[in-house]
Amino acid sequence: MGFAQANGRLPCPADGTVAVGVAGAGTEQVSGTVCTAAFGTVPWVTLGVPETDGWNRRFSYWVSPVFSDAISLNTFGCAPTPTPMQSSFALCSLGTLTVNTRKESDHSVTAVGLVLPAVIISHGKNGFGAYTPGGGPRRAVPAGTDEAANATDAGTTFFSRTPTPSVSGCNDAAAGPFCEFDDIVMMISSSALIARMVAAGRLP
Repeated sequence: MGFAQANGRLPCPADGTVAVGVAGAGTEQVSGTVCTAAFGTVPWVTLGVPETDGWNRRFSYWVSPVFSDAISLNTFGCAPTPTPMQSSFALCSLGTLTVNTRKESDHSVTAVGLVLPAVIISHGKNGFGAYTPGGGPRRAVPAGTDEAANATDAGTTFFSRTPTPSVSGCNDAAAGPFCEFDDIVMMISSSALIARMVAAGRLP
């Protein structure tokens, strides 16, 4: 939020596959004024925040492009009046990300966050889907689980629900016991972000 208030946009993700100490580790993926990635890790060097969570794994980070584009690109995704001059997004801009939860009784899906600008995930103690300080690919995650949805680089739909332990014969999408889940999911909503931008004089 502070970065957006200072720069008029959300930060671009860092490349999670770059090992700590290597050039580009922890910095935004940008080319000139263009944000070149919508997913990766929180750019800890750019933001001056810790690289890892309590389990020494990087925070995964997805951002809707309209909220991370440079101000000069004017890609609002809508037709604002007046046109913002100090923000890459407008009061009418909408994100592309969704966070769902599941009902324990029948595993039905309910949205808890829609048209979100950004989602940040700590992959918890099991670390399924997380990048490590050594870079490389994400830690393998069981296919077909809600944690797998939280570990898809190009994903736009994620899950947040009550933690559940590891069990055999599990199925997150159908009846039966839930599969292991310990992800910690944080959403940045359009309303909260825009309120902060208005307070900072960046919008409307």
